[in-house]
Amino acid sequence: MLKQLDPRSKFVLSGVIATLAVIFNHPFFLAPILILALGLLPFFACNLIQVFSRMRRLLVILGGLVIIQAIFYPGTTYLFTIGEFSFISLEGILQGTSLVLRLFIILCCGLILASSPPAVFVQGLVAWSLPYELAYMVSLGIRFLPLLREEANDVFTALQLRGIDLKRMPWGQQFKIYKSLFFPLVTMAILRSKQIALSMEARAFRAYPRRTFLHSLRLKKMDFTAIFLSIFGGFTLIILHLKGLI
Repeated sequence: MLKQLDPRSKFVLSGVIATLAVIFNHPFFLAPILILALGLLPFFACNLIQVFSRMRRLLVILGGLVIIQAIFYPGTTYLFTIGEFSFISLEGILQGTSLVLRLFIILCCGLILASSPPAVFVQGLVAWSLPYELAYMVSLGIRFLPLLREEANDVFTALQLRGIDLKRMPWGQQFKIYKSLFFPLVTMAILRSKQIALSMEARAFRAYPRRTFLHSLRLKKMDFTAIFLSIFGGFTLIILHLKGLI
């Protein structure tokens, strides 16, 4: 399983895929990159069905982005014309589709990196000479977002237990409820951050200039193979693209 790869190998693989997603700007090229990224996810123990089920609401937002790009992006080929007004350009549809594909590719790269435990993730960043403080802050930020989501889920569960069904309410009332819940969620996030800071001080965070680990990371043959194939494949595609061959 590729999940057992060293986090540095995952950094290189995700970085190459993300770089290709930035360089290529056409759905014809971005679609194969997305297919490759989605094909790698099962090898990193990522359930594609579960991933797509969690992204249902995001798909609606991304669909709206495609529509906005199609209407307002300036182009030369318009699909609809009413009098002197033309809208929904083909270039806008391609640009919006490219944006959606690129976002999905970046999300796949994040899932690849998330296949490593947070402690191993931090250790991989430190192994690349990144200061431990910054590596820990990155890991803490990644772990803090799920905690905020859990706090929000607890609040919405409490509302449902009180007989409040947000799905059946008008948009105006939903907005008022969300507005009233914003400050409690921010307050809980601040309290949680204070608890984390107190815990870090109690454990003498930054007491020593260097951090030691129980287990040390070592690149194996599979890691070197993954790094070589990622860099070689990425550079090959970039060079072919710069020469106009693809």
